Amino acid sequence: MLKKKLMVMPSTIEEQKKLIRYLVHLEVPYDPAWECLLNMQKWLVNLMHRCKQEQIDKEEEEEKELQRATRLSPFHSSQLMHSGSSFKAGGRPLKRVAYVELLTKILCEHVPDFWRLGQSYLSGKLLKEMKKMGRADAGKQTEFKQKVQNIILLYGNLIRSAFLPHTLERMDVKQREVYGIWKERKQDSLLAWLPICVRHVRACIHLLLPLELPAETMDILHRVAFDLRWSCFSIFLRQAIQDIKNLHERETWAVDTDDERGAITMLPTLFENIVSETIHTLNEVVAVRQGEKQLFGEVANQKAAIALWSELLESFAGTIKQLALDGNPDRKKIGVDGVNKNLRESLPSLGKRLIIVLSNCFLTMDHIIPRLVDNLQKYGYPDSPTILKNAQDSYHSLDEELFSLYIEEKANPIIGVLEQNMYAGKFDWSQCSTPTGVRSYVKEAIMNLLEVHAEVYSIGPAFVERVLRDIVEAVADELSRLFQCITKFNANGALQARLDIAAFEVAVGIYKTPKMRSTLKDTLGRIAASNTKTVDTMLASFTKTVDTMLASFTKQMQFYLMPFKPEQQSTKTRIKV
Repeated sequence: MLKKKLMVMPSTIEEQKKLIRYLVHLEVPYDPAWECLLNMQKWLVNLMHRCKQEQIDKEEEEEKELQRATRLSPFHSSQLMHSGSSFKAGGRPLKRVAYVELLTKILCEHVPDFWRLGQSYLSGKLLKEMKKMGRADAGKQTEFKQKVQNIILLYGNLIRSAFLPHTLERMDVKQREVYGIWKERKQDSLLAWLPICVRHVRACIHLLLPLELPAETMDILHRVAFDLRWSCFSIFLRQAIQDIKNLHERETWAVDTDDERGAITMLPTLFENIVSETIHTLNEVVAVRQGEKQLFGEVANQKAAIALWSELLESFAGTIKQLALDGNPDRKKIGVDGVNKNLRESLPSLGKRLIIVLSNCFLTMDHIIPRLVDNLQKYGYPDSPTILKNAQDSYHSLDEELFSLYIEEKANPIIGVLEQNMYAGKFDWSQCSTPTGVRSYVKEAIMNLLEVHAEVYSIGPAFVERVLRDIVEAVADELSRLFQCITKFNANGALQARLDIAAFEVAVGIYKTPKMRSTLKDTLGRIAASNTKTVDTMLASFTKTVDTMLASFTKQMQFYLMPFKPEQQSTKTRIKV
């Protein structure tokens, strides 16, 4: 009767000690303390396995409910789906999350008593006052420690099976099945609950530390905690990367403009919020608790962390590049009346998108990325300078690529009509009459430059100088090419060419570059060399006339040329890359 009562579980350690002493006093033909320990170990193992199977069955039933929901009406389906497992939507935890909590509760409630009873028995303290026996033999001491270790190992592997199944892949199939086969889930459905699982395992470690369990036994728990922490870290970052890649879906092209940054959309702020929230959420996981290893202590983990953070910070570059080129024209916007409205009609032109995205890129590269990397350094992430350099290199490359696309987008139309306008009316440089003024092809080129200036200035004033200088160089190169293709000038044609080139150079004002000056100077030299004596003679006669025509041109175009004058140059910060 007493033995049967001793075998009833659960029971308090005081009750167990009392029953063991009674049985020893009755001089039963077996070791009641050892029998109690064996029974308790078996009961604990069975309890954890039973908990495992119950939670697996419950999760499978939940899955069936969700599948049935898909066959219901859309309203009922959405209601049931909403009450499922999404943490972000405010849903209830997954069954396997409750499972970890239950396992931890079982371990924390029963292992301390199991260990204390074993230690009391093995040391001889349990029956010392009865003078029935001394310390247990060494064999039992070793066996008991192994049984404790097996319980802890079971706990760790049960958690691994639920949340870290990849860490059990080397086990044979039968052994693997012992720990339960959970249905594979998407990472984002587990994402929000991983930090909670880390918290449960850490709580278990904290409670067991005062027991002074063997180091190899505690190492099992520390390895589980470490693997959970690393999995949590890597999954959170990969989910954040995906969230950033999907930010293009939220672009509305509504801009906030100021003098320094130009026109900025909401996307850089959304990007910074995602990264900041990720850093904040992972802070608890990354922080080192008593007895734990640094998450980035090993070189391989350091490299992996640097690669992940670099990829995360660089992923926004791909997002805004996609927006610049494609502009998410198919995105739907829900109006105040609840009707879907296509954003295609409000989508900015390619040129405007490129300047807006260049402004976003500049803000991200020069302000947001340094702030985020400072946060990483604050929270102890490895090699922040490398992460910063990788990210800034990526945004610098994007800046160069988008800038080149914008120059091509705006310079090509100007250059494309230059030759056509130059030869309008079947103009012939070898039969040119006396110059009477700057020809219209030069004026049209300048008006086209003004149009570019207006677009850039209205969106990103800081890019004006950078853009205009490159386009002016491109136009000067095309002028040089066109004049090189002319096989013959008469004297008037040479004078007209000089007047047109001089007018163009005067008009572009502050956007002249050394390269442009050199190009136009070489062009003038070739024109003069084609008919030197005649041109020099006519230049002497018409110098005042040419100067007068040039002055007349600048006066006529005075209003239009104001943006090209030094006093009109914006005092705002200029962006040079």
